Amino acid sequence: MPSRVDQLHRFERLGLNWNPFRTVATSEKPDVYIPDLYRTTALARDVALTDSPFTQVIGRAGHGKSTFLTAVADALDKAGVPGESHYLQPLLWTRVAVPGPDVRVLILDEAERLSWWNLSSLLRWTRRGGRLIVSSHRDLSGRFSHSALRPVTITFPVVTVEGLQEFFLTRLRWAGHVDGRFDLTTDGADWLLAVSEGNLRVVEAVLYEIFQVAADEFVSCPGSSAGQSAPLRIDSERLNPLEEFAKRRAAFEAEGNIPFSRLRLLTQSIRTAREKIADWLSGRTSTPGPAERELPR
Repeated sequence: MPSRVDQLHRFERLGLNWNPFRTVATSEKPDVYIPDLYRTTALARDVALTDSPFTQVIGRAGHGKSTFLTAVADALDKAGVPGESHYLQPLLWTRVAVPGPDVRVLILDEAERLSWWNLSSLLRWTRRGGRLIVSSHRDLSGRFSHSALRPVTITFPVVTVEGLQEFFLTRLRWAGHVDGRFDLTTDGADWLLAVSEGNLRVVEAVLYEIFQVAADEFVSCPGSSAGQSAPLRIDSERLNPLEEFAKRRAAFEAEGNIPFSRLRLLTQSIRTAREKIADWLSGRTSTPGPAERELPR
């Protein structure tokens, strides 16, 4: 039975401070940020400095749209162009106010969550010299087919094998890795991209499991390959046992690609309200304490 000390220090025995693919806290995101993961730095700069009044970036969940908009905002900031950035929550009432005269560029993440009339008012603002840059899961052109304004549309690329390997090494360096003990092979990267369909959240989940197993293996068997000087090769053969897990996680992530629908949100809200009312009427609004259970009926 491994000791408690070994359990607590299992990643240190691998030359790591923690699992490289654990959840990254907000304060830690600058440490793992890769400016050109999707090889789009030049594209972000072009989008930031173009004269187009309306630009939409279309891509699936987990494929880097938010990161790309961050790069656009950085390019605007470096160029001294005043702008605002907003992430739109999936609410029944999602509204963005028309910017003031001191804002030249408005960046919106998940713009499909805007109502038709709110988006229209923002497009009218662009006729007065403003610029709108948005991300979306679907093409927004159909919402204003009557208008002469047409967006510049960018279909977001997927991460390459080289980009994924860079992502892998960045996470290892963040976790304190300094030597060549771990290696994500080309066929391993191909396997991850194929199963995840380019969704890095799925890739993170699979690699998290790989490193958990490696750390636990070394604790249970200190003489195993995970603790030796030879690199831990993460190839397709090592990844194959996690194929079903990866597919389930990919299916879960794919739910985030369901088009935003206020009707669906309204239906969910009504269902939740009905359940709360039913619980209240049945007396199940709270769990009675021990003293209340002992009272005679």
